[in-house]
Amino acid sequence: MPVVAPNPYSDLAFLEQILRAVVVEMAEAFSLALKPERVVTLVLWVKRMREMGCVTLSGEEDAEVAGH
Repeated sequence: MPVVAPNPYSDLAFLEQILRAVVVEMAEAFSLALKPERVVTLVLWVKRMREMGCVTLSGEEDAEVAGH
């Protein structure tokens, strides 16, 4: 029987770590001159987060949206 690896994206601590890394990278990107390699990295992170199903939270109080 094949072993199924746990989904790391269901681990809230892991998602928090990813989010913190993105926030730090965004803060550094805006506080320093925007270097092309930093922008590309940030865009790739956002793209990967969207591929995982993350959506933009626009301040709605919808629990389902906030959960994503």
